[in-house]
Amino acid sequence: MSLLSDDEKNSIQEAYGSFFETFQQDITVHKVSEVIVADINLDQVFGYEEAAAPLNYSYQHKSQDFHALVVYPSRGDQDLGVMTEMAATIPEGEIRIKVCTDCRDYIQKGKTEKVVVKGKDYTLVSTEAHPNNILVGYYIFKLKEIK
Repeated sequence: MSLLSDDEKNSIQEAYGSFFETFQQDITVHKVSEVIVADINLDQVFGYEEAAAPLNYSYQHKSQDFHALVVYPSRGDQDLGVMTEMAATIPEGEIRIKVCTDCRDYIQKGKTEKVVVKGKDYTLVSTEAHPNNILVGYYIFKLKEIK
């Protein structure tokens, strides 16, 4: 027996979706650049006054923009209402982001170099955490500022 009916759970999910859309911020997730080798030239013998080999590789940078809820550490002069308890447990220099499934999948696939939030660079500190069984499709990550 559940304390909440399926209809109530759906109502909560819809209300949270509206909350997420209202307070979301844009973030950019950068992946580690991929090295692409254009040509392998093994004819040259180094050290015998031959011209240097031309640059035969390039870097392919991958990044993608997503929406997230961002929770910053609380400061004494902030009134965060319901978020006060969560923000009070976040160490200085760290933030928490809550993202949807598409962003979680992008972060988990491959190696994530950094996440940019409001012009500041952050690195991942944790793997995803799923908050509860009612708000499905949202995941929390811990990020630490890169200085």
